[in-house]
Amino acid sequence: MLSASVYAESSDVLEEIIVTARQQSETLQDVPVTIAALTEADLDRYNITSLVDAAKMVPNMVIAQGGSGNGSSLRLRGIGSSSISAAFDHSVAINLDGVVVNRGRFIHNSYLDMRQLEVLKGPQSLYFGKSATAGVVSITTNDPGDEFELQLGGGIETEYDGTFYEMVISGPISDTFGARLAVGGSKNDELFENYSFANDPNASLNGASKYYGDESTNMRLTLVWEPTDNFKAKLKYNYSEFDNSGGGTAWSEELCAEGAHQRTVVLGAVFFQGVDDCKINGNTSKIGLNPALRPGLPFGYDDGQPGLEQETDFISLQMDWDINENYTLTSITGWVDLEHVELDDYSYGAGVFGGLHNNLYESISQEFRLSSSYDGPINFQAGLFMQEIEQEFDAYQYAANIGLLAADPITGNGYDYNKHHFLDTDVLSAFVAVYWDINDRTEVTVGARYTEEDKEWQDRNSLRSPVPAGHLSAHHDLIDGLEV
Repeated sequence: MLSASVYAESSDVLEEIIVTARQQSETLQDVPVTIAALTEADLDRYNITSLVDAAKMVPNMVIAQGGSGNGSSLRLRGIGSSSISAAFDHSVAINLDGVVVNRGRFIHNSYLDMRQLEVLKGPQSLYFGKSATAGVVSITTNDPGDEFELQLGGGIETEYDGTFYEMVISGPISDTFGARLAVGGSKNDELFENYSFANDPNASLNGASKYYGDESTNMRLTLVWEPTDNFKAKLKYNYSEFDNSGGGTAWSEELCAEGAHQRTVVLGAVFFQGVDDCKINGNTSKIGLNPALRPGLPFGYDDGQPGLEQETDFISLQMDWDINENYTLTSITGWVDLEHVELDDYSYGAGVFGGLHNNLYESISQEFRLSSSYDGPINFQAGLFMQEIEQEFDAYQYAANIGLLAADPITGNGYDYNKHHFLDTDVLSAFVAVYWDINDRTEVTVGARYTEEDKEWQDRNSLRSPVPAGHLSAHHDLIDGLEV
């Protein structure tokens, strides 16, 4: 048993956790928000490098990968958004080094060299905007320190035939300038075993693989310039590439309530029997898309094999200026460019229902925040946020599966229809929060946020030639108003 003096000196006990739940640095104990904070030591101890890994450690946080729409469903305390919609923001926001992103496909990215990961539960719209009605996942990465630092790491994972590596080099370049470079990657060749490979007679015909795995490459460059005592600029560039064999639904397993896998019915009369062991044991079941449905698929997926490819570029620039002893002005500029393509099978091993999806997302945002630090009991924080988003969602779908009878007589395509979805969004938002310290133990906070959002939406749907009305299009202007 530890004595009182030894216990008090334990660094694990005395260490203060600093969080940014209210867009300012505060101790975890002082923030009136339910937060699960994972420090750098926690992240290293449990080898957490992605949001999927973090969800396993945070109570009431669930992440489910989806094969269409925005690509995933993030839920906190049972509240979240569907993965189907590609047009609307998540209700759980992802904040990376001060920049809010609202695309579910960011769950595929790895976040190496993290300093801290915070999960803010409950509505956080005052500080993080309308995309945070259910909560926020906030990620802070490491900056260069005052001394030279070199880290090298790597390993082999035998169960999944995996390898991983990581390198960090960091330090000062001059008295006012520092840099940090982090590079890492991983590869798992046997992450999921394909039950259909040995048990489905159609597996060899459709080119099924015995195992499905994934591979990722990630890099981050951080530059910090501090020319004076009252000004600091920090630039971060992130690059992430993620690929898997199996698509977005490869990581789902089936538990058959009937005790056996049921047949998939197409065109009301054609039956396809999928194969699965109906057990939650790390197996998946895929055979690839039926050969009759493959013609015309772009992006190299005309071989019918499910897969996923994603590439992300992310830049954040944060500038902090202490105007005087009472006011601090912060500027955060963010740029995101994401390209994602995947082919999925939704027929549970039958290879006849599914779709190919290509998602292009580009966002540029600018936020200004002014905060006070008076010695008196009342302080405030005010902010202005602007964002422009351009998004394109391209889908090649199988609904009626007419291609099983015959390809399109004009185009030769096997899919039923092609949808081009374009969405341009302009956001203008402002908030103010006032803090009143009544005494050492009581604080009253009053705040409000106004958001104006304009969405310009255009759909172009091309159907198979035998179907009447071979081309449909729609144009919409959407406006969202006040949020308090």
